[in-house]
Amino acid sequence: MSAKTSFPISFSLANTHVYVHQEVIAAFQQARQKKFENERFGVIIGSKNKDDECYWIEHLTKPHPGDQSSFTSFTLEDPAHQAIVNQKFIESEGHLAYLGTWHTHPEQFPEPSSVDRRDWRSCLARNGDRQLFFCIVGTGEFRFFKMHGGRFNRMRMTHHF
Repeated sequence: MSAKTSFPISFSLANTHVYVHQEVIAAFQQARQKKFENERFGVIIGSKNKDDECYWIEHLTKPHPGDQSSFTSFTLEDPAHQAIVNQKFIESEGHLAYLGTWHTHPEQFPEPSSVDRRDWRSCLARNGDRQLFFCIVGTGEFRFFKMHGGRFNRMRMTHHF
């Protein structure tokens, strides 16, 4: 299977490109928040090309029993998320790593809330050694964001069909 079919959607901002695996896309589509359901969420796991700013989102985690969530909030508390990141890192001989978080919003075209931006800044502070990405899965589309120029900016989506 080619990269075009395995990673049918990418997001770009400045010179940074993020390619999303079809299984991650399917998981986002399945996770869309329906009316009165709690938020869904997890971490994003992927790799980076050594010579450029191309990232490959290949896996994600989903909510676990030790996590907390409501219609408008979530807290990643279950250690299973970190255990999965560690397992993927070991299995890939260091190529796969934590690259950010994802969560749902009950709106068609999701935008980050002030709580999202505060949480994302905290994630960046704890992971100063890498670029992080943040995905919000809306009821109509999902969007990737990254820190650029001191603020969080939405990345432009491109289809590769």
